[in-house]
Amino acid sequence: MLSFAVLLMSMPASAQYLYWTDQNQDAIRYTNSFGTGPVVDLFDSTDGVDGPRGIAFDHGLELLYWTGGSFTNPTIRVGNLDGTGTPTLLFTDPDPNMSFRGIEVDRVNGKLYWAEDYYGGIYSGNTDGTGMTILFDGTDGVDSPTDVAIDVAGGKIYWTDPGNAAIVEANIDGSGTPTVLFDGGDGLASPASLELDLINQKIYWTDVANTTLEVGDLNGVGSPTILFSQADHIYVSYPSGLDIDVNTGEMYWVCHLFGVLSGSMSGSDLVNNSADINRLQFNGPMDTPEMIIYDSGVRAFVASPFAMPATNLWLLSVGILLIGLLSAIHIRRNGEASNEQ
Repeated sequence: MLSFAVLLMSMPASAQYLYWTDQNQDAIRYTNSFGTGPVVDLFDSTDGVDGPRGIAFDHGLELLYWTGGSFTNPTIRVGNLDGTGTPTLLFTDPDPNMSFRGIEVDRVNGKLYWAEDYYGGIYSGNTDGTGMTILFDGTDGVDSPTDVAIDVAGGKIYWTDPGNAAIVEANIDGSGTPTVLFDGGDGLASPASLELDLINQKIYWTDVANTTLEVGDLNGVGSPTILFSQADHIYVSYPSGLDIDVNTGEMYWVCHLFGVLSGSMSGSDLVNNSADINRLQFNGPMDTPEMIIYDSGVRAFVASPFAMPATNLWLLSVGILLIGLLSAIHIRRNGEASNEQ
């Protein structure tokens, strides 16, 4: 019986969602990954959302982190994934010129990493809002980074730097000298957002100026491959935010003109045909989606059932009911056997 209950507790939730920041609407939004549901504002200006840019997801604690303050002072806030409660301000800076952009969370070590593109810096800080530190800046060749990605196990951090037309790798602890993986010599113009496929050792990115979605080897060897281009697909128009789902081979991105889109991580097989790109959500005239993240709904097993994500609690309830039912049947049968004797 116990093993049956554990099986139920470790099953993944079926919900799959996309979350993104909308800078002009001062909103954190979401919809299902199939594009069939409504767009819901999870948090808005009444919750302190102000010109949000980057967004990150802690699937264990079911928290969303985002950067903002694009029109005032730079900020990083955190809120519950289900939209309940009031978001908490973690970091800010009195300099209104600063601009916090892409952000990533290392939930194992309780760290946040983000890009600042006005002065040019790669930052880290603790998820409790303490310990803001500059890891790399202009003295390390950083110009105007817009997004970051991390490989915690490998001890590496990666960022896009459109000011240098480059994608860069460095040690996540801030030591050593950053290494340029790809740059203008590889055809890059203005890389914006990036994601890592650590299983296949690939790095994916959007290039706003080239209006492309591209992929390259994580070690920087060889030439990048263009997966989608505006030359072939109108929906690849100034793409910004990007996320990938390695399990399904799907990639998701946003652009100001056409909203939320998806396509295969292997790229297009149908040249000059946009049918292989799915337009999941349409933009309103004032919408400006910036960054996007994909939530597969999969949750790791949690030892304490009371610490489980809310999306899996119903599975636990079903397990308890089934255990009770099977136990009742077992007791009844034992009683009948005793009466017969």
